[in-house]
Amino acid sequence: MNKLNSKINFPLFYAFLFYLIFITNIFLPPINLGFTFYFRFVDFIIPFAILLIIIDKNRIIPRSFVFFIILSVWIAISMIINHNNVATNDLYEFYKIFKFAVIAIVALSYFKHFENHFDLFIKITFLVLLVLNLFQYYNIFNFHDVVEPFYDPSGIHWASFGKNSLGGPGPKRMLGTGGNPNINAIIFLFYYCWFLFSMFHKNLKNLKWHNWLFLFLSIIAIILCQSRTALVIILVITIIYFISYHKPIKYMFIIIASTIFMMLFLDLVSQESISYFSGFFKNVTVDGKEYLAENQSVRGRLDTWKFLFNMWIEKPIAGYGPYKNFFYSLKLYSENEYILYLWRYGIIGFFLYIYWYLFPVVKLENKKVKLSINPFYLLFGLSLMTAALTNNPITHPMISVLLAISVGYQLALGKNISTDTN
Repeated sequence: MNKLNSKINFPLFYAFLFYLIFITNIFLPPINLGFTFYFRFVDFIIPFAILLIIIDKNRIIPRSFVFFIILSVWIAISMIINHNNVATNDLYEFYKIFKFAVIAIVALSYFKHFENHFDLFIKITFLVLLVLNLFQYYNIFNFHDVVEPFYDPSGIHWASFGKNSLGGPGPKRMLGTGGNPNINAIIFLFYYCWFLFSMFHKNLKNLKWHNWLFLFLSIIAIILCQSRTALVIILVITIIYFISYHKPIKYMFIIIASTIFMMLFLDLVSQESISYFSGFFKNVTVDGKEYLAENQSVRGRLDTWKFLFNMWIEKPIAGYGPYKNFFYSLKLYSENEYILYLWRYGIIGFFLYIYWYLFPVVKLENKKVKLSINPFYLLFGLSLMTAALTNNPITHPMISVLLAISVGYQLALGKNISTDTN
């Protein structure tokens, strides 16, 4: 084993796996195996990552990963208590947690050795992703008609693209490789967080025009996805970042003002393109009758949240377990990951869910709890915690991978980031 370790360039293999994980996660569609189960190409890479971690005697597994064991044990307890609800597909929850940990370890090892290479890599993938998204949005080369259905196996978002709830002309929400405008917006939020962080964490005298270009392109992509939550997140995390890290406020106002200007400009150029924002308080009127607009889905969400919360009150400690078939049978979407974990795993599961975001920043030194966080993880972590109010980011496999990557970045670099304000 020692001879084997001496011959293998482990950092290079970690980098190779990291790039494969990132690329396949962002660009390749899921594979429908039937029975509402989808397999992603990332899952083919996980066994190789596990093998690499096993044979690497210098592998890095943070002590904080005990959190995943605690979470898994509590899920198992919840499933035992609710054994009548358990189905085979519920066991996937354990694999999801294990997969998250493995990807975080790969990302941690990558950033320890190749942190300086990530910026170029992410800019290249962003440009390719943006082109594919625009192909879908404008149906260039029949991308929306022919290719996009693979990214949205359910066909729900694909079929309703550019249509309102009655099938007439409606808002065009960019689906991209996420197959879902809200998920697609979160993917671009990952890029926005990185571009914002990479622009301002070093000496501000080095700001280049292309830094602004990438930042604004990511904002435009998010606007085209028409995710109200993502747009609010842009404004909130930008303000928090500039205030927390004492960056020049003038740049903050430039970003916020530019975001508002780009929304207004797109509305003038093509009112239909972002009517999802402007028509938030309007219903659809046909033949003098008023119908509930699809973009007022918040009403349906409130009803679902109330329903799930009332059920949770009956089982407040351990919840109902994963119980996926309950949601499938009722065609129910929680659209709030805090309520989802509260319903599934009770009040303890709710706090474990919140700690999922916090465990990378909590350190125990000299029997004292200390917080150590780098700006990028702060930005993306806050983005997902906010998005979880109206979406299920960790539950979604694509977003879960991106969070695992950002966790790896946080664990690899912590606060070892320059925060000069010159």
